[in-house]
Amino acid sequence: MNQGMPAIWESEKELAEMMRKESAVDKKERIQMLYLLRSKQARNRTAVGRLLGVNRETVGDWLSKYEQGGLAKMLEISPRGGKQSSLPEEVIEGMRKQLAQPSGFSSYHKLLAWVMATFTITTTYRIVYYTATKILHARPAVARKSNIKKKRVMKKLSKPALKSVSDMPG
Repeated sequence: MNQGMPAIWESEKELAEMMRKESAVDKKERIQMLYLLRSKQARNRTAVGRLLGVNRETVGDWLSKYEQGGLAKMLEISPRGGKQSSLPEEVIEGMRKQLAQPSGFSSYHKLLAWVMATFTITTTYRIVYYTATKILHARPAVARKSNIKKKRVMKKLSKPALKSVSDMPG
């Protein structure tokens, strides 16, 4: 169905100033849509969508919100969906504090054991791993083995040889 374009109440200058000040990309894109229509750089939803790299139906949704409640309604960004964590918030907060400590955990299995013992809950390795890596952006503090070649080189260098090098001028 072919719908008409709504009247845009803000001037080109106001829209340009709003775009310059806005730091959120998704809001800036919506303001830019109004600017393109107001400045007549685009005549319809398809042209705006092509210029902004979004679907014409997305442009239509933004314009409907603008028609219903003006700029404020159009710039309301609804929170993204997604499944809530199966771990309670206090468990995630406890994990955050423990992982922030310098000693940390040497493995995700030890972190899982700590979570199950401390909070008396039953959970899986996968959930603890995902929470630690994707939500908390943490890694266990694991001491890695040194390279065997590196050990050989260090044995070959003796203390007297190191002293003589450091005693050299310049």
